[in-house]
Amino acid sequence: MVGDDPEYNGFLAWGCGCMSWGVVPGTPVLYYPKLRSEEPLMATRRYNVPIHQDVSTRYASDLNDQEFAFIAPHVAQKDGSGKKRTVNIREVLNAIFYRIRTGCQWRMLPSDFPAWNHVWYYYRTWRNDGTLERLNTLLRQEVRSKADRDPEPSVAIIDSQSVETTEMGGEKGFNPYKQVKGRKRHLMTDTLGLILFVVVCAASISDSDGAEYIFHETEGRFPRLRTVLVDQGYKGWLVDFAKRWFGIIVDVVSRSPEQRVFVVQPQRWKIERTFGWLDWSRILSKEYERTTESSESNIYLASIRLILRRLTLSSN
Repeated sequence: MVGDDPEYNGFLAWGCGCMSWGVVPGTPVLYYPKLRSEEPLMATRRYNVPIHQDVSTRYASDLNDQEFAFIAPHVAQKDGSGKKRTVNIREVLNAIFYRIRTGCQWRMLPSDFPAWNHVWYYYRTWRNDGTLERLNTLLRQEVRSKADRDPEPSVAIIDSQSVETTEMGGEKGFNPYKQVKGRKRHLMTDTLGLILFVVVCAASISDSDGAEYIFHETEGRFPRLRTVLVDQGYKGWLVDFAKRWFGIIVDVVSRSPEQRVFVVQPQRWKIERTFGWLDWSRILSKEYERTTESSESNIYLASIRLILRRLTLSSN
């Protein structure tokens, strides 16, 4: 009989829970399975492995052992007589990267992470003391060295991206060319697409003014830098300004007047790919932060996560 097969006991045909009907003799009765007898498994990078194992495979954004080994020395507690940490710093990093990838609010972090105020404390500390920017720089240099490149680039690319803001407030403006009310992200990358510097400001700031600010802020940081590629949105005065004050050649990559179809621009397309990489982080889909400093830190964190994955994949 069907009811004798334990593999088939999936549904109740007669006599279930709230009904008191009688069962006709000889009629097979199928029982509900114990649906909650076992804790449900969470999807991981290896679909056939339960989540009741190492914490590094709990979420796709979590750091594995190799990735954590790269950055552990840079987030370790400094020696001294101060109060010792009582929180797992790896779990703090996992929580921060979880938020970057999913875009959740601080108070909405899953309960298996440390308390959100602990996570926010370290995020704010690393943002203010420049740890995130330094970490991005060190990892970028490591990637370039493994690619048989000099750790510091000689050619860079600058471009911007206008993004809408939310009701959080803070600095914002209107970009009439993109018809966007919000902020503008100015990025400088190398020819591998790795981020060199980030500045976030109101969308009303022109591309050329943003590039001028980048040149001032990065003066002396990249001693080999000689050429910067930009698109046609950057004004001609920027070329003379960069050459006169910083000795940098600004090469405006323009399309041919006869061009009627899409053509990939040599080298400059790589920064467009970087913007595409950043789109994988939902926290960057809009400008959710009140301060531009936090917005810049989110971009550095997204870059750090991508570089860590790149380093571990290349080592394997």
